[in-house]
Amino acid sequence: MKNKIKLITLIVLIIVSLFILTGCSNENINSENLQSEKIEEVITVKDKWIKRTEDRDLYMIGTENEVFKIEDNAFIFKFDSSDIYNQMEVGKQYKIKTTGVRNNFMSWYRNINSIELYEGE
Repeated sequence: MKNKIKLITLIVLIIVSLFILTGCSNENINSENLQSEKIEEVITVKDKWIKRTEDRDLYMIGTENEVFKIEDNAFIFKFDSSDIYNQMEVGKQYKIKTTGVRNNFMSWYRNINSIELYEGE
């Protein structure tokens, strides 16, 4: 029983340490950021590419200020990532809706969930 408590304590300490070291705080991770399609902004696509890993491909979009990913999300019933990636063109502006947080140390990217071509207001 004491070993289980020590193990749980160690795991909690490791998790808290990771959040502190990576700059994750309540300011960066909150219910507003994690809710589906909560953050909306206009971006200009500077570059797009596919980041290949051992077992999957991740669609990436680069802007002047940030790199985003486009990935399916079962929690919000989004299964059209490849279509969204295909529709986006370098040099064009889009109004996007995102979820998630950006964390450089952990290689976390905000996920683009929907796009609309932006032609100015």
